[in-house]
Amino acid sequence: MSNQIANQSSHAPNIVATTLLFLIVAVASVGCDSGSQAGGQASLSSQPTPTSLTAASSQPSAGNQAGSAYDHFVQGDRAFGQGNLDQAIAEYTTAIKIGPVMSKYYMGRGATYNRKGAYDSALADFIQVTQMDSGTANQSDDPTVRQSELSVAYNIIGTIYYNKGKYSEAITNFSASINLVVGSPIIYEQRGDAYKAVGEKDKAIADYKTELSLAGTSIKDGTGTITYTLNSAQKQILEQKIKDLGGSI
Repeated sequence: MSNQIANQSSHAPNIVATTLLFLIVAVASVGCDSGSQAGGQASLSSQPTPTSLTAASSQPSAGNQAGSAYDHFVQGDRAFGQGNLDQAIAEYTTAIKIGPVMSKYYMGRGATYNRKGAYDSALADFIQVTQMDSGTANQSDDPTVRQSELSVAYNIIGTIYYNKGKYSEAITNFSASINLVVGSPIIYEQRGDAYKAVGEKDKAIADYKTELSLAGTSIKDGTGTITYTLNSAQKQILEQKIKDLGGSI
């Protein structure tokens, strides 16, 4: 695929998948400062864009499906894709109540709450994802699935905290996201904006420069390869952020 990151400045990302691969496409609406994350491009070389919320996450085999809970999860996923957010929340909630619970149920509901603007509810669901035991969180034998899922969750938690003005908490969660999937460029700019907000100018400059340095690089997260690019206007925005803080390019 070739996906252009949404040109928005709201620090309220809309998650379209539970992997870093689609985080880079979807989380770009970060409203720290209007910056390059508003328009970078991510190219997927190995698979098409999923049409449902968590299509890129691993799917359990027929013998391991969580029965009717999984059926409700699928219905919630479909409703989310169609923009029926209240129905999606109801379906994900039913899946959670029936159990056994998988982290993707909370990921789906949290993403839906986030899109509705119910950020406290979204925050609670994504925190729940991070607190689940890795052995029961999902039914994939691939550890990169859980790793990418956690990276997404921490990123959204950081984003919500940023919007609440809780910049230290935002930095902590952005850092956790970066540590899980090294080299994800957009998160560096998000964290840089949070560092700027708390007066950590040198750290903010370092993060902005890191994002600039990652332009044109390929990032793998276990589901495919992203090539991150910045156009000239986006580079200028990042460079201006650096200059505004007294840094040199």
